[in-house]
Amino acid sequence: MGNLYERLETLCKEKGVTRAQMCHDVGVSQGNISDLKMGRKQTFSAKTMAKLAEYFGVSINYLLGESDEHGYSAGDSSSYI
Repeated sequence: MGNLYERLETLCKEKGVTRAQMCHDVGVSQGNISDLKMGRKQTFSAKTMAKLAEYFGVSINYLLGESDEHGYSAGDSSSYI
């Protein structure tokens, strides 16, 4: 499994948003992101993962490092929970 924190960092840079802005937009606490960075947390709830995937326009599998494909198509059921 890939590193969720690293994926989120990369996606924030690509989207041109700060971590703080992403947290505000998605409704994730900055403390949870810090927990990812420090290794105290490996992932988020299914609901939060779905919000993050939608926010960045990527699949949950991509966020989790299970796919190197950035995006997803509307008919790709493997992209959803």
